[in-house]
Amino acid sequence: MAKEVIIFCDESGNTGPNNLDPEQLFFVIAGWIVPEIKLRSGEKIIRAIKARFCPKAKEISFSNFKSKAKGVECTTELWNELERIDCIPLYAFTLKPFFVHSIKIKLFLNPHFNDMLEKPLDFNEEAEIARKLYDWLPFEPLELFAEWLRNPYGSDLIKILEQVINYLRFNMGSEIWEMLYGAMLYLKRNLDQVQREYYLNRRKNTVNIAILVGFLQMVEHFCRNEDSVLSNMALDKITSFEEDYNELLEEFHENEDFEIQFPNGSVYYTSLPNIEKLIFKESQECPMIQAADCLAGALSYILKKISRNAVLSTQEKDLTALYCERLLYPEPKTALSVLPTLTYSQLLEAATGPNSPHPVF
Repeated sequence: MAKEVIIFCDESGNTGPNNLDPEQLFFVIAGWIVPEIKLRSGEKIIRAIKARFCPKAKEISFSNFKSKAKGVECTTELWNELERIDCIPLYAFTLKPFFVHSIKIKLFLNPHFNDMLEKPLDFNEEAEIARKLYDWLPFEPLELFAEWLRNPYGSDLIKILEQVINYLRFNMGSEIWEMLYGAMLYLKRNLDQVQREYYLNRRKNTVNIAILVGFLQMVEHFCRNEDSVLSNMALDKITSFEEDYNELLEEFHENEDFEIQFPNGSVYYTSLPNIEKLIFKESQECPMIQAADCLAGALSYILKKISRNAVLSTQEKDLTALYCERLLYPEPKTALSVLPTLTYSQLLEAATGPNSPHPVF
């Protein structure tokens, strides 16, 4: 008999269309898969932990901890106690500047916008090219493309692409420039069409929307493969994005349902029948969303420290190991990272020490 579950989610680092905010380089969406019969037990655990760590606060929130060490300790205890009653952590995250390169690949190396490509790249090919562009290109073309995504009529997309092509051709000697040249040919004929299409969908061309898709895919995969029925999926109330998130889900509901298998073994579902709707709740009224806040906030905090080469405390390393363990679980897939190779390696090394044998995703 299928078990009924509820998912509670929150975000960290959501800057909307500003994908290059230096103070918010990472975007995280995280939550808890809660068996419905364990909901009251989970809420009781969270209230007890709140009474110990922040008794005077209206709610538990990682950002409200003046002592981040205390926030990490609180998050670790929440993790251990909620897992003990069969709740499962679920999270997806990315380095936003790196993800901008991924969006660039999806635009320029899409057969729809490229005269020289006959078929789309697979997941591994896209990821590998995005990593190369992130490692090789200077910051300026990244900044210009991120600005174009915010306002397709405010920047010259052809000049941005020319800058990328010339740098790759004359500085890196990479064949990628030849692939991108096909997009240049297309843009010179159809720039108005591309600008119009991206302008109409500019709010959807943000990192938070793209990572939400990956998060929803994990939820759908969990329901299909773990004999679970999702009765509700609740997010922290984010007024400016409620409409966008529900429109995204509606688009999936309109699609025919079939699976796309990628060479790396991952699956993409064209429809999400197990996720009927997204509901939005005030975090003060929902202890499980507060637990999701800590899960997202602590991960964002750790990622920032790692990216700055800061030394993690023993407690921070232990929590990082919990996050990384889920990344390495083959099934059920409940963690997703979209990171450049170096950042991913730094994350694993922080949890496991140098020379880790773990593969890079």
